[in-house]
Amino acid sequence: MKLDLLEVVAAISDLLDLAGIDHYLHGKRVATMATECAHILHLGPASHAGLVLAALLHDLGTTAAQSCTPLEVELESEGARLHCERGAWLLRELSPLSHLVPVIRYHHTHWEKLPKDLDPELGRDTNLIFLIDRVDALTAPHIGAADFHQHRDESRRVIAERSGSAFSPKLVEAFLKASVRSSFWYLEEPKDGLHESFGLVPQWTDFDYEELRDLARIFSILADGRNEGAMESSLRLSDLAYALASRLGLEPELVEKIAVAAVLHDIGGVSVLDALRERVRPDRTTVLHHTFRVYQILRSIHGFEDIVLWVAMHHESLERATDAPPPGDELPLPARILAVADACYTLAHEEAARNLPDSVLAKLKELGTAGRLDPRIVAELEEHQGIYWPLVA
Repeated sequence: MKLDLLEVVAAISDLLDLAGIDHYLHGKRVATMATECAHILHLGPASHAGLVLAALLHDLGTTAAQSCTPLEVELESEGARLHCERGAWLLRELSPLSHLVPVIRYHHTHWEKLPKDLDPELGRDTNLIFLIDRVDALTAPHIGAADFHQHRDESRRVIAERSGSAFSPKLVEAFLKASVRSSFWYLEEPKDGLHESFGLVPQWTDFDYEELRDLARIFSILADGRNEGAMESSLRLSDLAYALASRLGLEPELVEKIAVAAVLHDIGGVSVLDALRERVRPDRTTVLHHTFRVYQILRSIHGFEDIVLWVAMHHESLERATDAPPPGDELPLPARILAVADACYTLAHEEAARNLPDSVLAKLKELGTAGRLDPRIVAELEEHQGIYWPLVA
């Protein structure tokens, strides 16, 4: 499947914002200010694109717990090191973006301490993102305040003082030139289309099945608040959906897309709102709004529309279980497969119990008779439970 890398990375950045994992618009502000510095540095299109992608992704490893603390103004801290390593770990398996792993890993490392064997262009991007990240940490809390210009000038002083140690003199010089203009400080969010805002062209890139699954895994981890247990469940459910779709005779490409959708099946459900719940318990309207926002974010990736639609429809069918759901034939087959796989896995692990196949199948057949699940898929699961049950238990 061909996907545009900027759309993929922008969606990850949007999820960081929505889940409250990153400070709101921080990644986009860093990317926007880094773009202004890139113009001063006369970076070519490829170098500029790599810088923007890395800037949007740089806080990929920040945890939900860290997001509750204020932006740190220290140049180095244990928390910063940990989230750098975490982000590099999450990105390492996604080959279309794995070239950015060193930038993510070292984006809180002083210029004078960067590995000597680091590629010079990656070293430049790493240090520039570190520089702009610290600028935003110093100034973002004061955006809109009457004394914002004072904090802006203070950040310029702090960065200039660390030229040659924390930051490359060449990058400091570029930042000081770019930040003279008032417009540099008020580019809080891209106002036009993403590509126009960052001056980039689409970067259509082939993602194979394993890469799509790794990408879905990143989205699921971000939306799930990095709940490792939930992540394992999503991957096992994906294996179950893959097996069901394969034995039902679907085309291989469609089978793979269903398995990717299964990894995403609960994205935007409950865990994405954990940060909000710590402040105030939201009502159902708020929950559904945030759920819908996650679907909107993922559907903005051209090529992901049908995958996200299946996830959304599977979610809607379960949400409406106490009403009169539409007949199964009105739902796409992939959505019905997801619904059966999800129900099977949930029942098998209900209340942390290990329910036996017979009891699970009995409940699935009841749901099929009631019109909440596709009886044909339930029958397939029952007939070949020896194949499917090891994927669930």
